[in-house]
Amino acid sequence: MAKLRNLWNFEPMALHHYLAKFIFPEHMRIQNYKLSASGQSVGGDMLIERRIGFSGTPSDLLPKELGECDYETGDDGKMLSTVLDPSIMSTEMLSDGWSIDGLLKRIATASPPYRALIDTGALITGFSNIQVAEKLLEYGLPWCNGVVFLDEEDRKQVLVRGTGRVVAHNQCGVPLEKRFAFYDQEAGFVRGTGRVVAHNQCGVPLEKRFAFYDQIHTTGTDIKHIVNATAVLTLGKDMVFRDYVQGAFRMRQIGKGQKICVFVIPEVAELMERVSDIGNYSEKDETQQIEFGRAIKEKEEYLSDIIREKEVIKKDDPTAILWNIVAWLIINSLKSEETQWAMLCIQNISNIYRKNAFEVLRRVGMKMMASKNDTKKKNEKKGFILDNPLDLTSQNQLDHLIPSESMSIFVESIDYKLDSTVPDPQPFESKLRTLLTKNETFILSKEQHAIGQEVLIEVGRSNTLDGRSNKLDSEQEREQQQEQEKEVKARRDQQVEIEKFVQREYTRNEEEPKSWPLSILSQSPPRNLDDREINEEEQGFPFYRLKKFQLFAQHNLIPLPPQIMCSRNYFNDKWTGLRRIKNVVMVLEWSPKSSSGELMTTDEYESQNIELTSDRLDAIKKAFLYLGGRSKEGMGCSGVADAFKEVTDTNATAEKMTDVISRINGLDETLTNQNSIDFEGFKSILRKGYFLPSHNDRYYVALSLLEAETILRILHIRGNNPLLSKTAENDPPSDNPEVALRYSRLITPGGNPMGDGGIAFGASSGWQKLPPNVSAASPGISNLVAWTGATDVEGSVAHNIFRFFDCDMHYSDPQLNILVRALQGCSCLRRERFFMTIVGVRRRLDRKWQETPLAKVFVIEDEYFALKQRAQSCYIRNKIKEKGLKKWEAFMAFDSNDNGHLSPDELYGALHFLEMPDLTALDVVEFLEAGDANQDGLLDYKEFLNLLGETDEDDETKEAPMENDMNANIAKVGVYGKEEIRQVIAVRRHAQQAKMHMERMRREVEQAEIENKIFEEELTASSLRIGGANPKRILPDVDNLNEVLTTSKEWFGLEFGFMTNQLPIRTNMTGKDHKFVIVLHDVLLRKARAVPVYSPCCLGDYYEYESSWTTCRICKSDGVDFDCEKCRNYEICKSCYKAKQTQTIQNALDVTKNETYLQCPASTFLSLQVPSDVVLGNAELREKLRTAVKNVLDLESKGNIEVGRMSEIVVDRIIQDRDKISQQNQMNISSKVSEHASIISSSQTNCRTLLIKDSIMKEHVQKEVQVIRSTGLFETYESNLHQENFDIKSALMTGTRSDVCFTALMEFSIPNLPLVGQRAALLRFAPPPLKLGRDTKRQEASVYVQHGGILAGATVVESALTENDTPVVKPDYWHVLVAIVDSISGVLTLYLDGNFVYKSTPSPPTRQPSQDFKNNSLSFGSRLIVFGGGNRSEARGGKVRRIRLIDGALTNKEVTIEATKIQSQNPLFNKSATVIQSLTRGMLTRALRSSSEESNNEDSASNASSDD
Repeated sequence: MAKLRNLWNFEPMALHHYLAKFIFPEHMRIQNYKLSASGQSVGGDMLIERRIGFSGTPSDLLPKELGECDYETGDDGKMLSTVLDPSIMSTEMLSDGWSIDGLLKRIATASPPYRALIDTGALITGFSNIQVAEKLLEYGLPWCNGVVFLDEEDRKQVLVRGTGRVVAHNQCGVPLEKRFAFYDQEAGFVRGTGRVVAHNQCGVPLEKRFAFYDQIHTTGTDIKHIVNATAVLTLGKDMVFRDYVQGAFRMRQIGKGQKICVFVIPEVAELMERVSDIGNYSEKDETQQIEFGRAIKEKEEYLSDIIREKEVIKKDDPTAILWNIVAWLIINSLKSEETQWAMLCIQNISNIYRKNAFEVLRRVGMKMMASKNDTKKKNEKKGFILDNPLDLTSQNQLDHLIPSESMSIFVESIDYKLDSTVPDPQPFESKLRTLLTKNETFILSKEQHAIGQEVLIEVGRSNTLDGRSNKLDSEQEREQQQEQEKEVKARRDQQVEIEKFVQREYTRNEEEPKSWPLSILSQSPPRNLDDREINEEEQGFPFYRLKKFQLFAQHNLIPLPPQIMCSRNYFNDKWTGLRRIKNVVMVLEWSPKSSSGELMTTDEYESQNIELTSDRLDAIKKAFLYLGGRSKEGMGCSGVADAFKEVTDTNATAEKMTDVISRINGLDETLTNQNSIDFEGFKSILRKGYFLPSHNDRYYVALSLLEAETILRILHIRGNNPLLSKTAENDPPSDNPEVALRYSRLITPGGNPMGDGGIAFGASSGWQKLPPNVSAASPGISNLVAWTGATDVEGSVAHNIFRFFDCDMHYSDPQLNILVRALQGCSCLRRERFFMTIVGVRRRLDRKWQETPLAKVFVIEDEYFALKQRAQSCYIRNKIKEKGLKKWEAFMAFDSNDNGHLSPDELYGALHFLEMPDLTALDVVEFLEAGDANQDGLLDYKEFLNLLGETDEDDETKEAPMENDMNANIAKVGVYGKEEIRQVIAVRRHAQQAKMHMERMRREVEQAEIENKIFEEELTASSLRIGGANPKRILPDVDNLNEVLTTSKEWFGLEFGFMTNQLPIRTNMTGKDHKFVIVLHDVLLRKARAVPVYSPCCLGDYYEYESSWTTCRICKSDGVDFDCEKCRNYEICKSCYKAKQTQTIQNALDVTKNETYLQCPASTFLSLQVPSDVVLGNAELREKLRTAVKNVLDLESKGNIEVGRMSEIVVDRIIQDRDKISQQNQMNISSKVSEHASIISSSQTNCRTLLIKDSIMKEHVQKEVQVIRSTGLFETYESNLHQENFDIKSALMTGTRSDVCFTALMEFSIPNLPLVGQRAALLRFAPPPLKLGRDTKRQEASVYVQHGGILAGATVVESALTENDTPVVKPDYWHVLVAIVDSISGVLTLYLDGNFVYKSTPSPPTRQPSQDFKNNSLSFGSRLIVFGGGNRSEARGGKVRRIRLIDGALTNKEVTIEATKIQSQNPLFNKSATVIQSLTRGMLTRALRSSSEESNNEDSASNASSDD
């Protein structure tokens, strides 16, 4: 054994096998001790330093060291809404005396049939899974050919229904492992009920299967069902909500066709009724309280009627039972989790000292391994190592612990003795304290002691909630516990969202419909509608082209087809402010001049087509070759027909192809073969619209519902008469316009499946008649209301463009082809940006378009690249047919390794085998990527069929062919170009990763820009509401140049107000509910109580007047107590008098009528969005100035280069003057204050005023140009434009500006000061980290209140406590904080009530944006965090009245003035000043009175002495 031990000593699997098979079963049956461990060993850092976990059923019951659980937003709500939806979930109450056989018979004979039995309640007992399957087939299921179940080894098996014949036992031929025995009186025979086969080999279709889930396999088991399957789910007494949901979601398509029927047994109904009774009990209803003994007696009689009452509830309100089920299960879950939580607390406590003990044992093992080959220590006793500390001379406390005691930590005794008496229960908190005290030796650090105390506090909090202990001493800890589950959501509150029903500042101004004359339909749209400029003719026209649609002023346009238009009553392009967009419901098809119209000429079509670049030309050449084109022979009729099919998704007729070829060849008389076309002809077909004819005077207009209603009535009134009456008898009929009103949401039955504009509700007379070549007896013609003569292309383009405008995301492949062609005039980026902007103002759930078919529109550039892919598929289809192969045969021939997938080299070999012309490895990779739906780099059979665009001949699209069905004689094609294609894939993969990274950053920047523009529109709209805009812009009022350049007493900034009972727009609140509190609430309350109650008749006071026979004027009750003192004719009772008093007080304390402030409790903070142009960085300011200077320079004759150079010099001089003024102000600042700022606000205001005052800018630029010319600076100037562009791009990519200097003023009050070692966050200026995780946890606020009321930045200040003259924050006292933030030099200067209190140490400048944006907490983002920004425990709440941001730094004098102004506007300060003045006057009056009395006394005393 010793030799074997030496051989297998380092093979843990061999040792485990030996111990598990031989040693443990023999010697560990009964032991007195055991080695114990728990999930903490894996969840904590005892064994593994870094851990991450994933679970489909997450929970907060996690080890301390594993951290908090990050929940997927919306999952719990989705599960609740599903199991509470009566259209998905139904219930059936089982009667008394139910049995397992009866339950199975009920399921087997149900009609309509059930498709599965999910036994979550473990009601099916006493049977194995195969026996349950036998019973179900025996009792019924006539439609079923097999029952799916899971065997003892968790394998999916199917019991296939047999023929039912009886054979002799020794002649059945069924192996023993596949038999099920059922003995009747005639023993010795086997009844052939069926055979058991593997799930994937059963051959039974889904619609013929029934599935049985036993209780163990109701979690984590997936079995496919038909889409409309209904399953039975059972309830058991020990179930929890998790079991219920897990069982229900075995039906993976639940809510999408699949349903659940819940079987409720009487025992479970009784338990549910008890929970319902507890929830309905009310302590206030004292009249219904009964004695306990009587309640028990009545309960027995009451329970007998439970089932009958449940039947009534089910009939009357089926939702009630579903709610009762969920409530009962959640209560069970709470009870179960309470037990689990108690065990987790014990494990958390034990893990503190177990980690240290394990580390000691690990060191012992390392020491033993090190001394194994040391001959001097071989003879030493092992007890010397285990019974003594490892190293008493070490400074590490772990080396002072004894290994044997460390081993005892993991040893638990197994005691089988029973006490003679029941032991007294020990409180759980005391038990945990005992564990800590007993193992105190192994708790070494303060952090470990703190963890133990944290667990004890958590247990004490739980006892408090249960009423078993005193209240917690710390309110902050209790609030943190209540907010624990919201931690994940809080981290995402600062991220920009598109639209999840966010409350935005939408406006409805000027939306009154405007009438327009019907005769205007006879006019064609003005030609200048395509231009940016708008003249009077266009302004008077009721429609405009949708390509000019703008959601707001800065909204980017996309070149939509010119025939798609929009009514100004639907959405006026002159509206201001942010508005919601309604769906396009009614569309007007309109032709101004004639009923038939004229088709667009080929030259007109080509003029409207996109530019033909080299890449597009290459795509056309590839498509020409794939569709059968040759350089000499050209493309024949079959190739042209294929091209027509791929372009239009319709089949071409022989006459159509002949006509197209003749028209193309008629342009080129040099062609010898008139039955084919060459490449130039093929290109002309695509460029000149031979396949896509369109009218040049046909329009589709989106109407408002009111316009549609009016036009429909006009059509009904006109009937068969022309839409407009003729003004003269000789007016030609073609001058009368024709219209058809369509419902755009649906397609005409039997019409073009790609869209025809919508179902016609009515049409004018010219479009009601059928063309001469169409018979009324043709199929589908009788149902048509209008025959407009529009081509299929026109209707499908209008239909799909309006769907895209409505932000629909699901399209068929032909519809996507049309949409790409209609949007190809702009880049994919512009399409995506337009779509994201539109969907943001619609009431849409946040769906990812990347997961819908619409994603192709944002990937495929134009119709030529789409045609290339479709032509490749067409070529493969044709070649496979030529070789006489079916598609699955071709797939098997291409699959050289028979793994059911086509790899890139196999696909390359297939295309090479099919002789695809001009084939490259890049073409193969692009073709594979186009069909790889699951993006695994391979093509399975279904993807192969989808890529070819047709179904298989044998309809084998549902699943790939089985191996048994494969033709063994199919020759394998083999791979080709393996190394070449590998290199192409590697290059494309690296390029794709870089592109994805840039796309992600670009989308974030684009979305931020969109949100900023929408925010600007919201600010414009909010300025019209009561109280004005909030936040409110601060702008200087300067009219001349001298005042700008000399003295500027106003600034550019923004003010957030909380005095009008309204939050600023785009404010995100995180934490508990906030509230607005009236300023001087107690004073107003005293005044309101002192106000007398007046009678409404003559406004007289009331006096007491008792009369029992008089009727109250208000409530009409007998007996009054008060009467009007003035008219003595308005009597009211005492109750009405008190009600009027209460109403008077409520009116006086109405928050909408008084000045308020915002009060945030602990663990609550708010995020305020700041417009992008409130604080301008140096780079952004330079760019704006450069653009403004270029607009006023009069140097056009010199060229654009000289204009750009001159504008840079002028801007540099403006910035230099600003910096010079800032330096001069710095020299005048007192050294005691030590203020530091790179940009003074007054100088920044001078620069920014030039941007908004054109006259001032023009005058200033003219003077600067003269100086530059006279000094010769123009020739010697060196540009620094590259670095400025780098700074601007870095700010856009990160959302952070680190080249700003600004001032923040905040009027605040905090309820309590932080304790020692704690701090309270006030403001955070920097945006959240780009990546969630550790950076999120490590982020800090910019301004803190520390222990003792000290204001400081992120750095802890200790020496400030010793300065007696340093102002500090006082609790429940209103202060004005002034923070001057200089991000350029990294300096933060703080003032409290106008007095200097703090200045941070300047940080060295850096040119690495990644580090600067990550670490600089003084950088400025798009949001300002108030009372938060750091750790959640630092969010201690407070009160706030206003917050003001000013671009640039205020001087010391300006800080004092602004702080004094803000304090003077606070009613509390005014009230205090009034009280102080009153007290001062009283003191002075009393002093004067006492002095006069003393002088009088002295005079009287002197007079008395003189008399003497």
